[in-house]
Amino acid sequence: MLKEIVAFFAKASNKLWRNLILILFLVFANSYMQIMCIPTLWAFLVLSICFIAVIIYPIVQKENIKLVKLVSFINGVSFMLFVYCLIFMEELSLYGLVLLLAFIGFLILIPHYFAIQLFYNYIVKPTENRSRKFFLIGVLFSFILPIYASFLYSKSVSDIQQNEVNNYKNINQCFMTEKILGMHFIYHTEFCEYDGWRPPKHEPLLILGRWFHENKDPLNVSLQGRIKIYKKVFPENKIKFDCSCAYLYKGSYHNDKLWKN
Repeated sequence: MLKEIVAFFAKASNKLWRNLILILFLVFANSYMQIMCIPTLWAFLVLSICFIAVIIYPIVQKENIKLVKLVSFINGVSFMLFVYCLIFMEELSLYGLVLLLAFIGFLILIPHYFAIQLFYNYIVKPTENRSRKFFLIGVLFSFILPIYASFLYSKSVSDIQQNEVNNYKNINQCFMTEKILGMHFIYHTEFCEYDGWRPPKHEPLLILGRWFHENKDPLNVSLQGRIKIYKKVFPENKIKFDCSCAYLYKGSYHNDKLWKN
């Protein structure tokens, strides 16, 4: 039985089912144990589109030129998404083979597998030049995101630092400022055993902004002090959510003494 299952998924014609199962496994495993946390709304939408493109591209007919171009472009973005995952996991990305016998090892290698698969099928051995061209356009298009994130991050950090002297009274309530002030209790910033503790949300623009600014926290305050500043600047926003980052850590999130202060 096991041999039949392995033989089935080894066939190139069954790549769709192989990709679907791996992505479903990745999603459900991630909901149980923290790797990337819960993506923010825009990130969830992009992630969903990219996953769909990765699943369906093996069955897209070459005759459907418009669909080939669209899926190839999206998979260029998907490739960069998996590269982003590998960079985010830092040294953990190198431990996949070592930890392969454990559950976490298999989970770590899934982004590697998809990145290699897309690169091979679109760059090394594409079915046609159009797919390669639009894949590369998607890759190049993805670089807009870190450039935009770096700009937003730099602007917000400057605003925060300038308002430190007046106790943060005149900070602009903008997108990136909310993300920076919410680091470590709403948004996590790196893969580690604890990021302060388990923050529930993953915001790629925040991560990219930090990467291009020495990956440093612009606020040198305690977690309690950070929450006070956040409440002052964004008094209408929630700081604790009904869901934790992952099922495995929901106890440490909901029962943390921080929420009792």
